[in-house]
Amino acid sequence: MGSNESLIYGQLNQATFTDFISRLSVEQSGNRPHATANPLFSVQNEKLVWTRDSESCHQLSRIFFCVDDHSSFDSYEEMLAEIISDQDSAEVNIFTDHINENNIDTSNLEDIAEAINVVFDDEYDACVMYGNYEWEHINTHITPEAAHAFIERKKHDYRKLRVYAVSAYLCWEMKAIIDGLVNGSIQYVDKAIGSDVGNLFYEFADGLVIALCEIESIGGIGGDPAWLKYTVKMKQGNTYEVYEHRKYIEGRYKLRNLPRETLIKMWEESCKVVR
Repeated sequence: MGSNESLIYGQLNQATFTDFISRLSVEQSGNRPHATANPLFSVQNEKLVWTRDSESCHQLSRIFFCVDDHSSFDSYEEMLAEIISDQDSAEVNIFTDHINENNIDTSNLEDIAEAINVVFDDEYDACVMYGNYEWEHINTHITPEAAHAFIERKKHDYRKLRVYAVSAYLCWEMKAIIDGLVNGSIQYVDKAIGSDVGNLFYEFADGLVIALCEIESIGGIGGDPAWLKYTVKMKQGNTYEVYEHRKYIEGRYKLRNLPRETLIKMWEESCKVVR
């Protein structure tokens, strides 16, 4: 198959379905390092969640100026450089003097934010925010290959993506479908000739091909070429294409959704000729 000829990319046919079942069977075998039974593959995005709750466990903290452009700073030095660029020297000196006179710990962002609000009133409205990285669910795939393909397509839209194995063990509907795919209970059915006639056509197709060849060899039913309306071409396996004969000869379109009644009539008439 070509690089994009896969169910991973939404291409469904017998070949891509067979490849999908092969990959799915490996992942559901229990021999893969997923640390869970009946794995599904969740694509997750790393996001940064901020809170003002200093009591919560957090991975980072920053001073935020909650006005204008909502600037934020990791340290006293970084924040002071912003104030120097934004205020005249007299205002900056008032601020640094306040820090020194009150022995404010410049490594404590809460104390720095309080000092900013005291000196500059509500001009900056400084506060300290505490952040944690969390993984949020984006979507779920049946195979890891499909999950990684999604990441390749969409990684530019997210901060950081990963594939995480989750279990479908208690998702009975999904588990039953996956089990059915792996054990062969759920099969691919070629719908090229229409769902209404699929089963009937496969049951009689071999005989129909032979019968139509007989019809063609004698120039049509009762010697009337007008009846020579259909040509059936066998493809790989049990796949057949049904053409309106005139259009087939002219290299034009094959028929789809052949009516059930038409197929039955073709079969009955063909049997009469062969007999």
